Amino acid sequence: MDEERKYCPECQVGVIRRKKGTYYTWIENEIVIVPDFPCWVCDVCGHRDWDQGAVFNLGMILSPAAGTPAFDRIANIPAGANSDKDKTIRKPKARRSAL
Repeated sequence: MDEERKYCPECQVGVIRRKKGTYYTWIENEIVIVPDFPCWVCDVCGHRDWDQGAVFNLGMILSPAAGTPAFDRIANIPAGANSDKDKTIRKPKARRSAL
């Protein structure tokens, strides 16, 4: 029942605990502020590490391609990008048998 303690990577003294904080990031020339974002906070120095899963999910939501079906993104590939001349076909080298 006893939880493993994770010590702060910054001060090495405090214990980090799961809390919520205000996360902000810049996207191009605009700031995006997200209140109540999950993070790990040190109880001594206040150092914060943002939950990486939540950061990844937020990045997916804020992606310019968010909300567009995958086939629409594939359809917008320029016409010569997948031509046959761009593909390299490699033939396996013949192995010599050891006699």
